[in-house]
Amino acid sequence: MTNLGNKKAMNYFSSNDHDLQFVLARAKKLSHIAAKVMAYLDPAIAAYCQIANLTGNKLIILTANGSIATQIRLQTADLLPRLQADDEPALKIIKSIHCKVQPDLIKPISNRNKSNKVEKLTSETANIIKAIADSLDDPKLKAIMQRIATRVK
Repeated sequence: MTNLGNKKAMNYFSSNDHDLQFVLARAKKLSHIAAKVMAYLDPAIAAYCQIANLTGNKLIILTANGSIATQIRLQTADLLPRLQADDEPALKIIKSIHCKVQPDLIKPISNRNKSNKVEKLTSETANIIKAIADSLDDPKLKAIMQRIATRVK
């Protein structure tokens, strides 16, 4: 008896399991469609989107928030003709776009590798913050604001 846990992952993909082959082919097709569709979206919006599925002629897009979903819905009338004019046959069948909001699912690409470093302030901004700090009565808040005001370029 062989231990299936030790079988390498690639052996599963090269096996004659038709169900697994179907899933793998579907994933590749969806990945290809996602790359094509994302190219048509505004990069600022695309960073908050993920293509979830293509069922029949309906494309399902997951979005990070309702604002992004609304922006896509407003652009759907322009986006659908552009997708259907593409050379890709899989895009030609898309007749509608459905957005679903899943905030925890998608992290914007621009923030994934971003460090938590605070940018330096301009001298004008630092002076404004210092003036605000000087007007405060709370000593803890005043100290925090004065410390922030020292972070000048």
